[in-house]
Amino acid sequence: MGNRRVMVAVLAVALAVFAGVATFVYVEGADERAEEKVDTVEAFVAGVDIPRNTTGDDAVARGMVVKQEVLRESVPPGAVATTDVLLGREAAGPIGKGQFIVDSSFVSAVEARPLTELLQEHETQAIAISVDATKGVGNLLQPGDRVNMIVFLGGTTQFMLQNVPVLQANGRLQGEVPATQAVAAADGAAAPTGMASAGGGILVLEVDALQAAQVVQASQTGTIYLTLVPPEYSPVATPVVTGENLFAPESPAPAPEGEQ
Repeated sequence: MGNRRVMVAVLAVALAVFAGVATFVYVEGADERAEEKVDTVEAFVAGVDIPRNTTGDDAVARGMVVKQEVLRESVPPGAVATTDVLLGREAAGPIGKGQFIVDSSFVSAVEARPLTELLQEHETQAIAISVDATKGVGNLLQPGDRVNMIVFLGGTTQFMLQNVPVLQANGRLQGEVPATQAVAAADGAAAPTGMASAGGGILVLEVDALQAAQVVQASQTGTIYLTLVPPEYSPVATPVVTGENLFAPESPAPAPEGEQ
């Protein structure tokens, strides 16, 4: 009888040990399976608290923005895929340590301060014009670009203004990153910048008082065409073109003032 009790006790201990080992193996396997199912990606976050108006160049150079492995599902829409989009911009507000860096975290200097301050500094004004795709460089214009303005009026065509800054195009201010460019890090890469809508739109230009009056007059009595010029463009003298001298333009007229 005593031996039987000992055997039962030994068997019970053995079963308990087996159950414990089986439970441990199952839990370990479950953890491994759970880890395999976790989908992580790399995203940019604030490595330290970033004060408002900190430049993107400074934040990147000083290691204030770091790449971190996070859960894919935790990455917010608009998370930047490269720090290149932060260069030349400023922190729109305080960014807490560990906070995701999204396209709206850093904005242009124009957005970081009232537009009126920029205009006051330059002693200029902002004026809006409406152009369709044909007259507005196929809607390729972006905030920060510079344009020349050609006016067709009364059978004559002439450059009226040159090297005029574009403050706003297609609803975006200068320095604002297009939604197609700032893509969630979960996607792995930034999408290429796309063209603007094909239906034309409103452009806001930076001009002085006289140029503003010229733009209004030209828009009311003539037809305005815009040309896109490179950043280092310098105004050049161009002749008035008419039906009579179309194939043999006259000597160039003085270059119109327009460089800001």
